[in-house]
Amino acid sequence: QRAINNIQGCYLSNSYIYALQSDFTFNNNRCSNSKIKIGDATGTSSVAKISDNIFAGLLSGQNEVIEIDPTSNWYKIFTIQNNSFSMQSTDSRCIRISPDDGGTNTLINVQGNTFWRSGTTLSYSSTIKVNYSQNIAYSTTHPTATGNLFVNGNYTY
Repeated sequence: QRAINNIQGCYLSNSYIYALQSDFTFNNNRCSNSKIKIGDATGTSSVAKISDNIFAGLLSGQNEVIEIDPTSNWYKIFTIQNNSFSMQSTDSRCIRISPDDGGTNTLINVQGNTFWRSGTTLSYSSTIKVNYSQNIAYSTTHPTATGNLFVNGNYTY
């Protein structure tokens, strides 16, 4: 079994992608009803970049397109940038950041994304600092945040 750390230029439909314990790049893909999960109880990537993708809809039985679970406390950088999320108004959320497990050295950037519909663009209940900036949301709610969310230049229509 071989780990794939770089997924580029693919069309994925009804797929569940795990990014665990390795550097991970997900770039320039078209995803229909799919989900990406970065980290779980066994560990997480140290660097993950999800950029320039088109996401449409949720994977059946899931509540978000991208889920970040920043377990452990080593240094990590996660970037979700310049993606397009085209959702249904009944879809729960686009991005979810789980409560952290000591990940105080984690940096999460959610920048330059476009969100269409969905209940929430970003569900966030963590103590980790998140740079949520320069995103555009159409027909969707603002992010729900209870942690250290840095918001700059976001637009909602």
